[in-house]
Formats: sequence, structure tokens, C-alpha cells
Amino acid sequence: MVCLNNIQEELLKILLDNFHENGTTSVAKFDYEILPLHIRLDIHNVMNELQELHILVGFEIETNWDTTPYTNEVIAILTPYAKKYFSEKETNEKKQNWKLAGGKDMFRTLTPKVRALFAEILENRDNLDVYFENKFEDLSYDDDVVLRGMISELIDKDLISVPLWAENLPYNVSITYNGTIYFEQESEFEKQKEINAAQIFNIDTFNAHGSNVTFGNVINSTQSIDNSIEQVKKLIDEHGGDDKKELNELLEDIKEICENINETKTIHKNSGLMRRLNKNIEKHGWFYSSIIQLLGKSVFQILG
Repeated sequence: MVCLNNIQEELLKILLDNFHENGTTSVAKFDYEILPLHIRLDIHNVMNELQELHILVGFEIETNWDTTPYTNEVIAILTPYAKKYFSEKETNEKKQNWKLAGGKDMFRTLTPKVRALFAEILENRDNLDVYFENKFEDLSYDDDVVLRGMISELIDKDLISVPLWAENLPYNVSITYNGTIYFEQESEFEKQKEINAAQIFNIDTFNAHGSNVTFGNVINSTQSIDNSIEQVKKLIDEHGGDDKKELNELLEDIKEICENINETKTIHKNSGLMRRLNKNIEKHGWFYSSIIQLLGKSVFQILG
């Protein structure tokens, strides 16, 4: 299916709210003035884009010169696909893998500029009408369009509600429930990303039953042993589950090997240790990755 941007989707919703069936044709017809200013400013381009994306068969903006003041009317013919766009979008999103580890829904992050705007909105939530009046004051045309686009993104992500535009300004703006918990969810999402990142490591070549073990990207191998050990212990406490005892025993063996290397400046093969580590690679990839970082590439090549 096609994927519309925020402005295109906003206009499509207005078209769908104002269409009627004329035989086999779906016609949207409404007063031009009901369109938000940021759409009116670029209405022809957005309509043309919807036509190119097969959402519209065609459109026309008619001017009624018989009225005082004269009025403009939008007329658009919708394709059959236009009427099922949002239902198909919802179905496709459900089919996609929108789950993080732990089964949580994928968090929709904001771009830096929109995030900064939303933080300002939260800070001024007790007097948002005045805030937006000041925000739009003396803006250039381009800045005005950008600001309205960012507000549309916040609406699209269900972080704010704008029930009314008065004098082309958002009015009676409120923070939605999703908006009130956004930064809390963002914090949890970032923590989850760190956990997931710890589980992702680059292994160029791996032969569990052979004698060669060659690892790719290994980072922080110069980190002090004591600090690294403590960090791995914390990870075991948080994510080790029923295997905490076994993982802690493995960690103690690794610590002993590191101490011996430090004292003797020599490294001895330890295939038994590698077999024990390989046993946990799928279930506790974060532990395996941590050990790689702890010992370093050359140490693991010899231990294999």
C-alpha cells in the first residue's frame, strides 16, 4: 500500500468526512474555509500528490463569485482505494513486527525539533492558548508552515488534541494521555534499546564444534577488569533469570583467567570454558557479548 505523510493523511480524513456517493462515484464537496491554514497554503500541491498516489481521481477548487464575499468550494473525486486507506494501514501495522523484547509496543519517537516543541507545550500546559498565540506571532511564511507541520505530527502521534482552530491558531489545545506519559515511555524505550544493543554483537566466523573462533567488532577491551566484572554482575542480576548461579560461576572463571593473564602475561587454551559459554549464547547473548568485551578478540581466539 502507499504510505501518506501527515499532511496528506490529514487532508484525506477531511475528504472522507465530507464525501457522498453519487452513483458509483465518491465525491467530496466542502467549503474551502474548513481546511486548516497549513493545508490551505499548499492545497494544490497536496491535492496533486494525492492524485499521483491514486487517492484522488481528480479535484477542483471552484470560486463562487455570486456571493459577497466570494467563497471557494473544494470538490474532489475519491478512488475506491481512498476509502479503505486507513483500514488497510491499520491492518498492515498489526502484521508488522512492532514488538520490542518483552512484548512492548514499538515506541514512536519524535524528531529533535518536534520533541523540543512538545517539551515546551508541556511546560506551558496551563496556558496553551497564550503560548500558541505568542509562538505564531511574527513568524515568516516558511516558519509558520513548519510549525503547523510539527503540530500536525504531535496530533498524528496522539500526543495533543486540537479541537478548534480560531483565527488560524490552535485553540483549546489539550495534552492526551499518551502525551502525559510520552517522556516516561521514551526513557523506558531508551533503556530497552541499551539492553537490546548489548545482545547484538558482530561475529565474523563462528564454529562451535571446531577449534577456530574468530570474532568481529570487539569494543572497550581496554576497560579495567574490575569495573567490567561489576557491570556484568549487575546484568546477571537483572537479566540472568534462573541461570544466575551458572552465569556467576562462569564470570568467576573468566575473572580468574583475566587475573592469570595479567600476572603471567600468557594465555592458555580453555576449550571447556568455550563450550560452557556456547551453551548460553542463544539464551543470554548479552552475557556472551559482555565477555567478548571483557577479554578482547585475541584472548578469545586463543581460548577457542
